[in-house]
Amino acid sequence: MNRFPDKAGAPGGRAPHETSRAGSLWGSRAARASFSSIGHPIARPAVAPHMRLRVRAPNVVRRPTIRTMTAIRFPRAANDPFPPELELQLAGLTLRGTSVAARATAFAVPEFGVALDVGRMSPAIAAQPVVLLSHGHLDHLSGVLAYLNVRARFHTGEPTRLVVPESVAGPLTQALALMPGMESVRKRLRLEEVIVGVTPGERVKVPGGTAVPFAVDHGIATLGWALRRPRGRRPVLVYAADGSTAPFVADPGLLDAEVAVVECTFLERNRKVAARLAKHAHLSDWVALAPKLRCDHLVLAHLPPMPAKEISVLLAPLAERLPGRLIAWAN
Repeated sequence: MNRFPDKAGAPGGRAPHETSRAGSLWGSRAARASFSSIGHPIARPAVAPHMRLRVRAPNVVRRPTIRTMTAIRFPRAANDPFPPELELQLAGLTLRGTSVAARATAFAVPEFGVALDVGRMSPAIAAQPVVLLSHGHLDHLSGVLAYLNVRARFHTGEPTRLVVPESVAGPLTQALALMPGMESVRKRLRLEEVIVGVTPGERVKVPGGTAVPFAVDHGIATLGWALRRPRGRRPVLVYAADGSTAPFVADPGLLDAEVAVVECTFLERNRKVAARLAKHAHLSDWVALAPKLRCDHLVLAHLPPMPAKEISVLLAPLAERLPGRLIAWAN
């Protein structure tokens, strides 16, 4: 049976006590003076004179009334952000993130302290001290500026690393050096130390164990990543990134893990040629390879933006042939 991950919880509205506190702070003259000098994070609409709080004695303020509190408005969370951030618990790991073909791909694996690609920025991605980048396409890389900004400002004292294919390290460092607005990042982080280039087979230490890159067939320098716990013989998670299934046809053992995250950009029968030309995987490639795969869970990511019901129908032949469990990273 196909499985789909849950949508990650959207942040809720501001709690009532936070609004009440903001209202009480604005009640005293000293607070108004101090806040006006530094700028309050919430823009206050103009309040009519009869609605303003009155001070009965120095430093004694009346509790804000309902009319005063309702003068402050907050926006509500969007119901359907696109692409959505999803979350799933597998093999003792939390896999949280986004992956939609040509839009954005970024996964957080907090138990290992890593983000797998950074095509989109989110709090879950920013919390990971290590980014393991697969390749330089923008749908996997475009969130790097926001990631570095948040890490430099709000994770001071914590190590931050971008581990990238060796051929990407130099151009990325040069591009970030020229990017306007990066002064605040460069004051706090030495990009030459943050950005680390690696080659296939080079072991990388990460907070939860080790990560070992392997070559992927995508037309440009691309790395997949195998995550292992300390003293673990079998990878807990393999991230195959973007690319054709050619490396896995040659060596199905590359995906022998508790969880294998692979791409499947093209699902429709008439898109096979497009998949070959773009060095992406087609659903028929995974159907043919399925009996040889020994992963416990196969996660299909980088799917096209299609309704889950339609994806489920198209994936039925793969689910029938796969020894393990099939998961579609869609909602």
